[in-house]
Amino acid sequence: MRNFLDVIKHYFHNPRKKIYLVKILFFLLFSIVYVRIFFFQVIFSEAFKKKNAEQQKFVKIIKPYRGKIYTNDKVVLAQSIKLYSAFADPKAYQDNILLKIKDVAGQIDVKKELFRDILFSDKESVIVKTELSYKLYKWLSRYIRIHKIKWMNIISKQVNSGFIFTGPSFVYSLEVFPNVFKQLIDKNLKELAKILNLDFVSLKKLLDNDKRYVWLKRKLTDKELHDLIKYRRKGNYWTSFKSDFYRKYPEKNLSGQVVGFTGVFNVRADGKGIRGVEKSYDYYLNGKKRLVKLFKDGKAGKYVINPKTNLNPDNGSDVYLTVNSYIQYVTEYELKKYFEHNKAKRGCVVVMDPKTGRILAMADYPFFNPNKFSNKSVYKNVKNWCVEDGIEPGSVVKPFIVAGAIEGGLINPNELFNAENGSFKIGGITIHDHEKYDYLDVHNIIKYSSNIGISKIAIKIGKKKLYNILHDFGFGTRTGVDLPYEYGGFLRKWKDWYDADTVNISFGQGFKSTVIQLASAMSVIANGGLLNKPYIVKSIIDKNGEIIFKNIPKIKRRVISKKTAGLVRNMLIRVTEEGGTGTNAAIEGVQVAGKTGTSQKWVDGKYNKKNYVASFTGFLPANNPKWVIAVVIDQPEDRVYGGEAAAPIFKNIGKNLLIRKGLLSLNDDEK
Repeated sequence: MRNFLDVIKHYFHNPRKKIYLVKILFFLLFSIVYVRIFFFQVIFSEAFKKKNAEQQKFVKIIKPYRGKIYTNDKVVLAQSIKLYSAFADPKAYQDNILLKIKDVAGQIDVKKELFRDILFSDKESVIVKTELSYKLYKWLSRYIRIHKIKWMNIISKQVNSGFIFTGPSFVYSLEVFPNVFKQLIDKNLKELAKILNLDFVSLKKLLDNDKRYVWLKRKLTDKELHDLIKYRRKGNYWTSFKSDFYRKYPEKNLSGQVVGFTGVFNVRADGKGIRGVEKSYDYYLNGKKRLVKLFKDGKAGKYVINPKTNLNPDNGSDVYLTVNSYIQYVTEYELKKYFEHNKAKRGCVVVMDPKTGRILAMADYPFFNPNKFSNKSVYKNVKNWCVEDGIEPGSVVKPFIVAGAIEGGLINPNELFNAENGSFKIGGITIHDHEKYDYLDVHNIIKYSSNIGISKIAIKIGKKKLYNILHDFGFGTRTGVDLPYEYGGFLRKWKDWYDADTVNISFGQGFKSTVIQLASAMSVIANGGLLNKPYIVKSIIDKNGEIIFKNIPKIKRRVISKKTAGLVRNMLIRVTEEGGTGTNAAIEGVQVAGKTGTSQKWVDGKYNKKNYVASFTGFLPANNPKWVIAVVIDQPEDRVYGGEAAAPIFKNIGKNLLIRKGLLSLNDDEK
């Protein structure tokens, strides 16, 4: 090795050879540079251009304005308003704490993380540093005085140098008070909690992590926003706020379950329809967000935008319902009035135009206020029982069975059936009537709501035809109403029926229907035999004022003839006349047609004699029906029959509608 080094030294001892070597080195160096430039500029130029563009580009999302929801008389049920929300950067908050101790930690040569751990310990006081230099002592003293620091103190201790001719000397130590420091931090955080009206412990826990983004509070009031801005100016830049559109429901619980609400509780659901019309027509309401590209200005370092860029998002369209605000208000008022004087689990009312299938009102009690959907006690009422849940309908189905049997030529309206004096055994079960009857024709079977009479009719027409009749009236299948989560009811295939099932089903036990199905089926009799598809959205109008969608009445099928519908209508009128089960639905001066329903609830594998579903479904005026009204009360405690619990609600709603329409005059005591 030594010989080799000697040869090298000897070879380059000549100055000319040294110059030659330097030239070679420079050549190699520039060659490497040129090769790299060639690769960057030619071979990988597109990739680097793309990467550079990505670094200089920023995409801003401009959210659209969500469309409004109106009633058919232009009352706003849902609208978006611009509000501000507060958020925080927990990591920046933690860094902000470190920033308070950074200078001191650096001066005393202690890691800031270790210093922080000391300051967040449970000790009363801790000596962090001993034997401070005089220079460091002066710096710390000045720092404590200027920043008015109470959690830090310098301890001076006099010591004797041991020399006669020198005076006493001092040794300085740095003492910190963790509890005082934590109180200072907590005081700052308590101020924020007070501004935003948040729980301090929950807020502290929320910020105790390394996340970069957490929501503090949505929908700030003007005062909260103003105070938050002042709080930020004190150096709390780890907090901030942003504007966004939030959904507001001005009429509160009016049509609450129908309108539904939008989500704000997580990123995926933010702004999207979760329930009701908000969900079923989310595509039209939501609009389309616009992605705007901003590019970084190399000189100013700011993001700039192309002047030709369209900054306007595709705002959502407005949805107009078929619901009438007055009819909806009256419906909810009467439903609420019932529950103020009676005990029951829940109630539901549907008001429908029998000729078109338009839903004019739909109400569930307890009501639901979409403004408070995040409240658990309110959210439990979000379900639209009229559409999403089923009941055993009871005797209200009797006129549909009679209509189908007459239409099929299986019975005659004047045909007599033995009512067995109120008790009839079949298939291992005993059927009872609430009164003892001998022979009843079909008219009186409906008027008196004879279970035995309708059972005899069901046995005569047979399982298959009974099933087909109910199916033709819409039971066992979804109505197709434009609301989410519709329940289709439950009606087993006729082949799976026992003899007892045929009898039970004839008076509305053993199968399930929804309230919207009852209203739709009653509309068949009211409109002359046609089954319409119910709908709740009238039209959709875009941001330019153009109609982009319009619901038109859709006839599913003809179920019965006009003649049969007329015969059954006359039977239903007799129900509300003297002696019928629905006299509480009668309105003086106007003919009313309808049918009561009372069914026992299936509890723990058997029908419970204490839990009932009471209903009344009918239409008025009977000679020219304008409204079908279906009223259902679940588990009334006192008056359990449909004629007692549901019929008066029907009457009160119907009376208001007739007066409003000018078809009925007010009595002197009502004026």
